[in-house]
Amino acid sequence: MWIDSATHELAGWQPVEAVATAPGPYVARPPSATHPNDDSTKAIDMAKETVATGPIPVVAYLKIPDDGDPHLEGQACDGCGAIFLSERSTCSGCGRSDGFSARQLSKYGELYVFSIVHRSLPGVEVPYVSAIVDLDGGGTVKGNLVNIEPDPEHVKMGMPVETIYQIAPQRDEAGNPYLTYYFQPRADLRPRPGSAA
Repeated sequence: MWIDSATHELAGWQPVEAVATAPGPYVARPPSATHPNDDSTKAIDMAKETVATGPIPVVAYLKIPDDGDPHLEGQACDGCGAIFLSERSTCSGCGRSDGFSARQLSKYGELYVFSIVHRSLPGVEVPYVSAIVDLDGGGTVKGNLVNIEPDPEHVKMGMPVETIYQIAPQRDEAGNPYLTYYFQPRADLRPRPGSAA
């Protein structure tokens, strides 16, 4: 499940209609004309189509299983257990070059370091909090910290955070939605309204 950034509601998987000009597998069409480089009359007009059955992960280490919730996935060294976000041929922890296993990363972690960004690309709302988070059980991930005032009085290194998933505001060329992740202060550790902080 994730939060749709347009409606701010919890969303589930939704099919997206095929788009004839989208990148994807080639689908054979009935012959309509011969190709300029083809002497035969059997040329096939090829069109590209993509059928998305849900959002597209914005990064390779964001996994969207058919039968579960989205999660981040790392590659763990079979020798020393060091965790990396991308596939590797050699572990920078122990130097081993044989054996990495996929590991689902925890949704909980601790804010390692942050920066409050006041200037960005056109169309990107500022200020926002860019963060690096050490996840419980291993793995260090960069992302934005949301649902908190972008002010050093509110954002503290070492604060507990959790991963959340949302449909990104941008779509691919075919109109398919992207699923992205953010970090937010841990919901179970935030002060409740009316309680002492």
